[in-house]
Amino acid sequence: MSKYKIFLAIPYKYNTEPETRDCIRDKINIKNNTYDYVHISERRGSPNVYAQRHNTAVDFLATDCDYYLYFDSDQTVIYPDNFLEMLIHDNKDIISPLIVRTIFPFTPACISFERQTCIEKGTDRIEDFRDKRIYPQDRPFKVYYSCGGIVLIKREVLEKVDKPFLPIYNERTGNLLSTELGLYTKAKKLGYECWIEPRIKAGHIGKFIFMIDDYYTLIDTKTLRIENGRQVAGGEGVKDNV
Repeated sequence: MSKYKIFLAIPYKYNTEPETRDCIRDKINIKNNTYDYVHISERRGSPNVYAQRHNTAVDFLATDCDYYLYFDSDQTVIYPDNFLEMLIHDNKDIISPLIVRTIFPFTPACISFERQTCIEKGTDRIEDFRDKRIYPQDRPFKVYYSCGGIVLIKREVLEKVDKPFLPIYNERTGNLLSTELGLYTKAKKLGYECWIEPRIKAGHIGKFIFMIDDYYTLIDTKTLRIENGRQVAGGEGVKDNV
């Protein structure tokens, strides 16, 4: 049985964080039964992030790799060590760990179908991803949009999506979508799905590694709260980023 080939894209602005390098060195290797080749592509910041990510996709399509693994230069995976094999075995079009933003409102960087409904109604809400009735903890679950900091994408998706990371605008608000949301919007129109793998614990690197448990703590201590249907903290209203 042939093994998969992985294209690992690491775009960076100034440098790749040491913890990110350690994670890649320690947790992504070819000594397993799933993949036998990893092409690492580090690309320094171009004039804008859209061009940078677009160029990494072009580089990927010039290879014969089966999967595109996007890994931001400030991300790390705490466990498990075989996280890449898990993502591959899940066999999804687009799949990510549950990654949390490090700026207010600190929400997970994916958008569930439930939250998207709230956004379309003009409200936003705090979601507790520990609710197993809605979000299972022991298997992947489908979302409206996936997370972009660490994401595994099948080759077919980037072959079919036209200019996958170049900018597009939100049809509802007219705002420029992020690179990830632009890709997922185009991919969804072609029938591809986005998924979250909750068994992988990943985080942003900063003063400390900010993970989903830190978001739960904010909810539990009521640092985040709902006021008039919006998330607020310290009296400041929250605007959705969609």
